[in-house]
Amino acid sequence: MEKVFISYDRASLDVVKALAEDLVAVGHKPWFDQELTGGQRWWDSILARIRECEIFVYALTSDSLESQACGRELDYAMQLGKPVLPVLLSDRVETAHLPGSVGQIQYVDYRQLDKQAAFALVRAITELPSAPPVPDPPPDPPPVPVSYVVSLREKIDSEEVLEYQDQIALVIELRDRFRDGRPESEISKLLVRLKRRDDLLAKVAREIDSVLEEIAHGPAPAPSPKEPVEQRVVPTSVSEAPESAARTADQSGHLHLQLDDAVKECTRLMREAADERGSWIFEIDPENQFTLTLDTSGSARSVTATAKLRDSVSGTREKELTSLGWKVEDHGFVKGAAGAAALYATSGIAALALLSKNVRDYLLVFEATRSWTVQDDGASLSGPAVEFALALKRVAPKVETIIVRPVETK
Repeated sequence: MEKVFISYDRASLDVVKALAEDLVAVGHKPWFDQELTGGQRWWDSILARIRECEIFVYALTSDSLESQACGRELDYAMQLGKPVLPVLLSDRVETAHLPGSVGQIQYVDYRQLDKQAAFALVRAITELPSAPPVPDPPPDPPPVPVSYVVSLREKIDSEEVLEYQDQIALVIELRDRFRDGRPESEISKLLVRLKRRDDLLAKVAREIDSVLEEIAHGPAPAPSPKEPVEQRVVPTSVSEAPESAARTADQSGHLHLQLDDAVKECTRLMREAADERGSWIFEIDPENQFTLTLDTSGSARSVTATAKLRDSVSGTREKELTSLGWKVEDHGFVKGAAGAAALYATSGIAALALLSKNVRDYLLVFEATRSWTVQDDGASLSGPAVEFALALKRVAPKVETIIVRPVETK
């Protein structure tokens, strides 16, 4: 019974478990890390397992090829002279363009998980040379890799107070990681850990519950035909983008931004505004839009979003932006007094529609602003981009796609 170390990325956990079961069935003793942890002690334990193993199996997936930890594990195993066996587990790997350390070794195709693959695995293991003794002294251990899981967990466990934008940024990053294929258990554990924070805001807790619900039961079903989804219809000559794309462009060069996947694009546009490379209009429809510009009037540069929106009588949009920390400009007492007089004159809210369009616009249209300070490196805009994307989604919950176009300069 030979000791087998399996190096893999956590996105492939399920198929790696199946591989480990097959290795046990043919008389080997596989080991792979299943702990949601990190740090020096964890890494020392991993390296000790590599030194003890007799066969090093490299789970070949697109994620493992990009994983810093997997790369360092493979390099360390090769420095120790361990027999290395790459096992192909994903259709997304371009085998003709593997990196040199892996591309020079014959791999086993284990994508089908059938008898033929199992026989090929057994034959390849049988043909491997024996592992030599560990060199004395052993090679220098590689440094601890930086894992996104460990990084997020450290942020979640931080004793420092997390502001709203920090909390919601963590939730959205975890949601996006799940949608990108990260293991459900990995994401759920981190979300539950975040929810236990003493300073967690109630609205962030609701967002966490929404993501946990999606993990448990899948995304919410699409609206029925009786409740169609509101969407901008814009003539376009380009082919329809794949569902995973956050944006497409029409013939005029305007972007069509998908609100469910808008964070990365908002980050890019905010950075362009910060670098004085453009200002942007986010148009929900002709009467509702946001403008994103660079403000240099204060002591520090800031990216400022200005919303000009038409609200319902109940003020739903205004309440949403206020809850997200936006400053609402609604003409205060004058507007309130005018509204009260108009409603009195028309015998109540139901008669508001009888007012002239100019009066209705004055009562229902409002402006709101939010500013974010720009640091020299631009890194500070990741959190604001999350916050801005959330504001877009909150004021247009039934809209799937909006238009983004540059502000015309005179």
